[in-house]
Amino acid sequence: MKAIFAVSALAAAISAQAIAADTEATTTYTGGVKVEFTHDLDASQGDGPNINGDDTKLEGSVSVANGPFSGTLKFTDGDEVEVSDLKVDNGTLSFGDIGSIVTTEAPVDGMSEDTDYAVDAAFRYTNADMGLKVQFEKGITKTTYEFDVDGDGAANDKVQICSADSTSAGYLVDGTAVSATAPGSCDEEKEWELEKTVNGSAGLAIAYMADYDVAAVTADLQYRVDADYEAFKPYLGLKVTSSPVDMLSLTAAYTMGSSMALASGTDSAVSSYGVRADVTAMEGVTAYASYADADGDTKTQAGVKAVFAPVTATVDWVADDEITAKVSAEQAMDALTLSGYGQYKVEAAEFEAQAKAVYAISDMTSATASVTSFNGDNLEVIASVTHTTEDGISLSATFESDDRPSPVSNAKDDDNYENSIKLAASYSF
Repeated sequence: MKAIFAVSALAAAISAQAIAADTEATTTYTGGVKVEFTHDLDASQGDGPNINGDDTKLEGSVSVANGPFSGTLKFTDGDEVEVSDLKVDNGTLSFGDIGSIVTTEAPVDGMSEDTDYAVDAAFRYTNADMGLKVQFEKGITKTTYEFDVDGDGAANDKVQICSADSTSAGYLVDGTAVSATAPGSCDEEKEWELEKTVNGSAGLAIAYMADYDVAAVTADLQYRVDADYEAFKPYLGLKVTSSPVDMLSLTAAYTMGSSMALASGTDSAVSSYGVRADVTAMEGVTAYASYADADGDTKTQAGVKAVFAPVTATVDWVADDEITAKVSAEQAMDALTLSGYGQYKVEAAEFEAQAKAVYAISDMTSATASVTSFNGDNLEVIASVTHTTEDGISLSATFESDDRPSPVSNAKDDDNYENSIKLAASYSF
């Protein structure tokens, strides 16, 4: 018995060693710290130093692969650990968290979106030679419940998870809000925002892609049946792209999403179609025109773009909305880079222009200055100096003056300082 156990243990050790040898793990980290002090020149008061939440973080991920298996382990500085993208894929067969095979939705701007169905898990067969994919899939629909129990107008109250016979205002019964008196007992108390899986769906998806001499064709068919078998939900998508001549590219598409109640036979279908043409008139000059109908809501647009270095000019038109014309330029001259743009929106009669200069004082230090005019009435002036140490620490000082009224609808930042000085130190990787 001891000999058999010893041989078995040795075999297990060898097997584990072989598995470990076939496993590849790639670890990546992103992080940084930024401390910023802001002084409001108008109010003669400061704010900070503050640790900037967007730039102060430590996150990491471990991508693991073993044969056809792969997955990712992610963690953030919010003490959250997430396992994602768990799948097995050998090219022909794949299953797990492999996503959707639908690629026909909204290829033309203005077509209906979110008419196909998200995929939680699936099993897929792929025949690359035939351009065919067949997938058995499952989707999950989640609903977030918010409650205003105390009637103060804010849906931020705590709720209780209660038994099915309870009927209480601001309480949950199997994930559904009900109203009456408080129940006698509840299982547990949770925060006010609760997410519950309220509907699962299973179905089939088929995708076909073929590249013919005259056009490339993509067709998607997807259907779902609710977990309670109350509704039948098909999706159909068709996309055709063609380049009859080198200077012209054409796209045409049609999609349809539907939900048919099996009991009543009522059908709520949403159809959409669109066409687009892209033309390269000459080197550096391109134009486009498109039309889309999303269940009766139409969108027509066109535009042209010309690039003749260092100048770029664009004109975009959207029917019943806006014509926007923009000219921009950028020119580098040794250590100095000059750039600028002018933009005019015809319907709104809004004009915006900017001149900007970036000067490399040294390999480690640079200075930037920009002046932006809004309708010729208001100016935004920004000047900054940034120095980077040999070990990658960035030190910066920024002056900003903005005489636009507050709040500003077209502000480029979300701070409330119209005239300020900012000092910052940061490091990121």
